[in-house]
Amino acid sequence: FPSHDRGSLLFFGLLGCTPSYPPGIPRVPVDVSLYVFDPQFVDLQAVGGLAIIPGGSKGILVYRVSVDQFNAYELHCPGNHTGNCGKVSLELNGFYLTDLDCPNNGCGSRFNIITGGLESGPSQYPLVRYKTAFDGVVLRVFD
Repeated sequence: FPSHDRGSLLFFGLLGCTPSYPPGIPRVPVDVSLYVFDPQFVDLQAVGGLAIIPGGSKGILVYRVSVDQFNAYELHCPGNHTGNCGKVSLELNGFYLTDLDCPNNGCGSRFNIITGGLESGPSQYPLVRYKTAFDGVVLRVFD
């Protein structure tokens, strides 16, 4: 491709990176910077570590996938988004997030912590995933 075509492809590629919000989940602007060496984020210093931070609609879970890749997910369950219910929580095994946040045990939708994808349950959508950027010290989570 000529150089101007590559720039156009990059521009259009960036447009497709905005988070997709399922019906019923409010779009709340997110732009948070975390210092991974801060003691409150010590778990993020290792691959497989995670942290829950304020932000979004019901909070954000940040998961370290690899040395330089982090995934960040909205904790508002896309399958159970009405009222005060519908917040996913980390299962004890550490591999899945499940909506059990209501007196009736929520909707039971289960999501993969690495991909945010639906594993089982009635949700028709994956978790809302935020963009991340990491410079080796500071992790930015944004939409």
